[in-house]
Amino acid sequence: MDENRLEDLINEAQTALPFELPGLANRCASALGLDAALLYLVDLQQRLLIPLDEAAEPLLVDRSSAGWAYRTVSPRVFEAEGGVIVWLPLVDGAERLGVLAVRAASLDGARMRRSRILAHLLAMLITSKRASGK
Repeated sequence: MDENRLEDLINEAQTALPFELPGLANRCASALGLDAALLYLVDLQQRLLIPLDEAAEPLLVDRSSAGWAYRTVSPRVFEAEGGVIVWLPLVDGAERLGVLAVRAASLDGARMRRSRILAHLLAMLITSKRASGK
C-alpha cells in the first residue's frame, strides 16, 4: 500500500468536484492495493442504484447483489471473471447513500478491511459534497 499516494488522494478529495469522484475512487482503490472501484448512488425512490460512471448500467435495488448490500447495509461478495467484486453500502449515519463496488483479484482480510475503509471515506466525501453543494 502506498501511504504517500493515499494521503495525496485524500488531500485531493477535499477540493474534488462531484464529476471527479469516479476517478478519485479508482485512484484510492489502486493506492489501497485494490483493482478498481465504482460508485452507485440510490435514486430518490430507492428503486435504482445509479452509477457515477456513465459507461455502467443502473442496478435494481430489489434484484441485484448491489441492492442486497444496500438494503441490508452489509457487504456482499460476488465471484466475477478474474476475481471478486465486493459490494459495500455507502452510509452516512443512518442514511443509506448507495453502494461501492470494489474489484480485486482475490479477497483476504486486509483487502476486505481496505474496501470498508474506502467505502467509509467515500461516503463521508459524498455527504460533504452534497452538504456544500460542490
